[in-house]
Amino acid sequence: MDNARRIMEIKRELGARRPVVTLQILAMPQTLGEIDAFCERWRPLLGDGDEVLIKEVDTFGGLVDDIRLDASREPVDRYPCRMLWKDVSISWDGRVTVCCKDVYYKLTVDRADNASIGNIWTSTQWNAYRRLHAQGDWDCMDPCDRCREWYV
Repeated sequence: MDNARRIMEIKRELGARRPVVTLQILAMPQTLGEIDAFCERWRPLLGDGDEVLIKEVDTFGGLVDDIRLDASREPVDRYPCRMLWKDVSISWDGRVTVCCKDVYYKLTVDRADNASIGNIWTSTQWNAYRRLHAQGDWDCMDPCDRCREWYV
């Protein structure tokens, strides 16, 4: 906390816009009573472009228990995950997967040192995963089959 406070002080002293500071707290049963105090503590220290985020906890594609505050908000009808059309995730060793929730890289499409990101993005394998989702066949994809974050 001292280091975060200090970097915001230095930024203010210099009149700098960067670095942008984002302070985040996860909204979950264990932190519910702390969220207001967290915001009250940090909001007065924020500079230009800085922010306090209250982020919903996720299940990392079904790998951990669902402890969201309002899991009932989930839509009744599932639809294709937007991650397949929006994001790319690259591991420390160059593996490229279709989703940041795929922490074990089970849906690895290629390696960043083997092909350009553009070629990987438009590859037959990536498009096959998109097609499965578009057809509603995500249950045959691990970790999509148990993921709770597809609508976020």
